[in-house]
Amino acid sequence: MFKLAASERLSRWREFRKSLDSLSLEQAIQATVDYWHGCPFSPYYLDPAKPDEWPNPWTLIEENYYCDIAKALGMLYTIRFTKHSPSVELRIYVDPETRYSYNLVWINDGKYVINLIEGEVVNKQLTDNLTLKVKYAEELNLNSY
Repeated sequence: MFKLAASERLSRWREFRKSLDSLSLEQAIQATVDYWHGCPFSPYYLDPAKPDEWPNPWTLIEENYYCDIAKALGMLYTIRFTKHSPSVELRIYVDPETRYSYNLVWINDGKYVINLIEGEVVNKQLTDNLTLKVKYAEELNLNSY
């Protein structure tokens, strides 16, 4: 999907989102994680401190650059724009020991957390040893799309 022309990527992404509607929310989240697992990596594409500069869903797919924040946004947009329409946030956590940052998609108040462990859906209990740095929900303007 990620090697296709922009118009084809957008079309495939739409088809994929529609296919999630026939799955349970848990299955749709796992399918979303699997879908985004193969996206290309581009370091330093989005600034974590400037969510007002982050691309909208269609621009993200069109530009096709995915740092860890962009990948998390792609997963967030994908699952949010299904019939399930769960509550979603992008949260940035820091491990106080290693200082490593995690850009997490927080779904339904942490019942489901993605982008912490590659390819897995976990819950908020696995973030207990991490420090919340910032969370973005309203800033994403998801209701405007």
